[in-house]
Amino acid sequence: MHSIEPPGESQMTPTISPEPSILTTSYRAAFARMDPPPAASQTHFPALDGLRAVAFLMVFACHYLQIPWGWAGVDIFFVLSGFLITGILFDARDQPCRIRNFYIRRTLRIFPLYYGVLLLLMLLYPVFHWEWNWHWLLWPAYLGNFLRGHRPFTARSPLQMLADFQLLSRTFPTIQPYLGHFWSLCIEEQFYLLWPFAVFFVRDRRKLLAVCLTCVVVCPLARVVGSHTLPKFMLDQEVLYRWTPFRIDALLLGGLLALVRRGPSPWRLLVLARIGFAVLTGSLLLWLALNPAARHGALGYVYPPWEMTWSLSFIDLFAACVIVMALESSSITFRLLNLSPLRWLGRISYGAYVFHDLLDVEILNLVKRHTGHYRLPSTALALAITLLLAWASFRWYETPFIRLKDRLTRSSARPRENRSSPSRSAGPWLAPAASSLSTVASESGSIAPSTTV
Repeated sequence: MHSIEPPGESQMTPTISPEPSILTTSYRAAFARMDPPPAASQTHFPALDGLRAVAFLMVFACHYLQIPWGWAGVDIFFVLSGFLITGILFDARDQPCRIRNFYIRRTLRIFPLYYGVLLLLMLLYPVFHWEWNWHWLLWPAYLGNFLRGHRPFTARSPLQMLADFQLLSRTFPTIQPYLGHFWSLCIEEQFYLLWPFAVFFVRDRRKLLAVCLTCVVVCPLARVVGSHTLPKFMLDQEVLYRWTPFRIDALLLGGLLALVRRGPSPWRLLVLARIGFAVLTGSLLLWLALNPAARHGALGYVYPPWEMTWSLSFIDLFAACVIVMALESSSITFRLLNLSPLRWLGRISYGAYVFHDLLDVEILNLVKRHTGHYRLPSTALALAITLLLAWASFRWYETPFIRLKDRLTRSSARPRENRSSPSRSAGPWLAPAASSLSTVASESGSIAPSTTV
């Protein structure tokens, strides 16, 4: 059941309202004149696949080319995930079997590849004899993001290897699979575990908006307080970036977008996104102009002291503006992110994320032995291997599980509104959101890459 107010509801109880301003009227008129999106967008948001591709490439460049701020792609994934998942949950809040259906669909999309990689490592134990113990079970339990920050550790120590999910082989010491980027999947899985119950319990859109807005405001303040009060070793181990209580604002900012779009004036969100994008872009350009060192991506790049505090909020807001603009089929943002290569990469981005950093040490060592300038060749080789593995995984391994979703979920849980035309009450810009948000999020999965190289 959608939260969009039906047309004519305001006519049932006559009210006297102030005369709308000329600016408001002009925006509403422009919104009403927007061309309806193409038929494909009624079941899918293609530009969001392109945005996933951009986020993945940012993180990949950070890991292999040491590009500063490339790790910001993780926040794009967080905001996007919160936007899509909250839309699914809110639209399903009145459905029978809503909890069962949600977790079946999430499990079939996320678990097969995540646990498939872990199972493969277990099966290879007789060959490689990995150095691990029972503490490593925190990663299969999706709690690995909390392994940092408990006590200081040194490089290559057992605690550091555990916290970064980097395995060592007793048989082949040069083989060191790295899965430390799984920490962000832990955050998202914790969000999937708790947020559905909050949405289904609260139910009311305005109250959920208050919850999201409160977290969006409180979490940055908590990071600021933590940056001044937590021990230095905890800050050095990036607890402000990896612990879920400090990162939930990114996910719930996306949830805020989904809830506002289901309100009586969704056009206001598009207006605010355009204004916000202009202001944030101008602020970024001004900061770069006033800080010459920030324009150079050398290996010794020094981040500002607010890297893990206000910069995360800045990145989240920027990502939110891009997401909203990408949903308008007539926008430049949509046309850029709707390019076929980006959409293709976005569709396999979950597997690309999982595989991209898995064998980075081995790839770097292999290329270094055969060429003097190893960074660019190793990056090209790693990208080719990643895309090949991700494509093969999506086609032959993940897709069979995805196809089980409709078979294992109960069709009676599908809302009747999805069989009608949402455009009658929401206008052309909101129409695809009401009918296709569930399909997009459940089919694509979410990715949150790591900042660790």
